[in-house]
Amino acid sequence: MSQYYDKAFTKIKNVSPKQWKLLTDFIPQLEKGNYGDRSRIEQKKTSGNTMPYVKYSNVVLKFIEQCYEAEIVISFDWNEWLQEEKILENQKSFIQQADLAQCAMLLTAHIRCEHSCDGHLFNVLEDGSILLILKRIEALLN
Repeated sequence: MSQYYDKAFTKIKNVSPKQWKLLTDFIPQLEKGNYGDRSRIEQKKTSGNTMPYVKYSNVVLKFIEQCYEAEIVISFDWNEWLQEEKILENQKSFIQQADLAQCAMLLTAHIRCEHSCDGHLFNVLEDGSILLILKRIEALLN
């Protein structure tokens, strides 16, 4: 396990099964594939500049909000972890073996990456990675 795992485990160990279930309840909605409109880039004013961003569906926005409210999005160097462990090279295989802490770490990485890479979350929703993580969480809870 990496140096980041122990910190992540400590942070999510108090997340209740009910809180995890609130996330897995999004599976049917996300399976429908209505993530938003990638082609419809909105313009957002920040500090006098106009920045483009992906317009996500209400379901995706509620999912992100729920991840924060359930305290699944945790503070750790997710970018360093992804690179150090080479997670993205074989993410689907990693998800199949992941425990709850690793699932939280992956969700954190994908949600936080959206802040610096517009459209990242759309990509991992579209390729099924987020659904795989949620289904893994569901399997671990059962």
